[in-house]
Amino acid sequence: MSWEIAGIYETNNEKSLFAVCTKYSNDENIKILPKGKYLCANCDELERDKTREKLISIAKNEYLIEPKFIVEIIVLTGILKWDYQIQIFVEKNK
Repeated sequence: MSWEIAGIYETNNEKSLFAVCTKYSNDENIKILPKGKYLCANCDELERDKTREKLISIAKNEYLIEPKFIVEIIVLTGILKWDYQIQIFVEKNK
């Protein structure tokens, strides 16, 4: 396996760490996220909860979607310093 991106995956109020795999063999433990439209916002640790709640609110009120999962990508900004990019899938099933 090979990866360069990591973060936090949340579903049903359960959080787990993940890495984005660019090369992988078939494995039942690999989760493939859907293609489509995502709401995204960058933030630092202090604004993380507020930004997450704002995106959830937009998903519910503007897209009429109850988010099934939330992805928080960890963005390295320096030595032992990072920010986040929060992503919420908002495309309805067709």
